[in-house]
Amino acid sequence: MVPQLFDHGGAYMFQNPDGRIVFALPYAGAYTLIGTTELDFSGDPAQIVATGGEIRYLCEAASQYFARSVSPADVVWSYAGVRPLHDEHGRGAAAATRDYVLELDAPPACAPLLSIFGGKITTYRRLAEAALERLAPFLPTFSRHRAGWTAFTALPGGVACEPPALALKLARDYPFLEPSHASRLAATYGERAQRILAGARTTADLGVAFGANVDGSRSALSHRARIRQNRRRRAVASHQARAGVFRGRSGGARSIYGGWGGAAGVAP
Repeated sequence: MVPQLFDHGGAYMFQNPDGRIVFALPYAGAYTLIGTTELDFSGDPAQIVATGGEIRYLCEAASQYFARSVSPADVVWSYAGVRPLHDEHGRGAAAATRDYVLELDAPPACAPLLSIFGGKITTYRRLAEAALERLAPFLPTFSRHRAGWTAFTALPGGVACEPPALALKLARDYPFLEPSHASRLAATYGERAQRILAGARTTADLGVAFGANVDGSRSALSHRARIRQNRRRRAVASHQARAGVFRGRSGGARSIYGGWGGAAGVAP
């Protein structure tokens, strides 16, 4: 990540001389995120970092296209991650598919096991949809989604207007907000930002300021706590479903898998 190299919301995709693609993306309104590299990795994924060689590679790649050259000294922050790729029998990392591969093991009278190989975070909703489609024949009817549901179902806080338009509305409704603060709330919470700001008349009402427009308001913390609580509830429900049990309106539990006596499993 380097100080902003362009002042619009678009992204650049560059063709590198070695045949790889390098991206330059706007980030947080003040920076440009440049990536990515492609190296085989073995070891503890928790310990991975962007190496000096990788940083130099990306800086040199970006410098070929931007009017202002980029050097490692300009980097304000870097991060690295490990992407699992499907083993395609000897093909190098550059040639391996970035798509996910699903393998379903469902012997008769046994709980199904769905294994997911590869994939990437940018297509996580489509992957989840595909996984549920493969498991649908083994799940109770009430738990099934319509085909292609991720195309028309908004994420929590999703709104019809774009974040910049929502940020302007927040700034109008809550004049004490700085434009950058309104933009962060709109981008982070979407329409749920209205719940967090409800009743606030000054920045002091938002609680302790931690810097970078991050506050510890009771409403924001309560909102995050509710999200964690809902996640715990979903985890319990998921555990019950895997165990073949759900609760009816009367509160009694009963099996949904009949004679299986087992659990449906989804391998990460």
